[in-house]
Amino acid sequence: MTTPNQLRKAALALPETVEGARGGEISFAVRGKRFAALAKDGVVQLRLADAEAASAVAAHPTAPRRRPQGGADPLGGTGAAGPLPARLRRPSSGQLAFLAPQSSRTRA
Repeated sequence: MTTPNQLRKAALALPETVEGARGGEISFAVRGKRFAALAKDGVVQLRLADAEAASAVAAHPTAPRRRPQGGADPLGGTGAAGPLPARLRRPSSGQLAFLAPQSSRTRA
């Protein structure tokens, strides 16, 4: 399981990133737009462009790229106006260090 400190280290290394919490999950935003979160169930949610999301999810087949049941976007976007979140189980620290900047750029 990815720890809050692993995601925090990757996300807060990026410029203008702030940490927040909502509904029991830790989230990270740039300019008020959430780009990463760690859900209570340990799933890391990163907002990525389609090609990046497909690649990330292919490396983590146990956590498919989809909206949670009920259709709500956990990162606060509409989905129609931008990339949907990639939901990943247990990404490594290296993967987070690689994917977090990509996720941040989709929201900046």
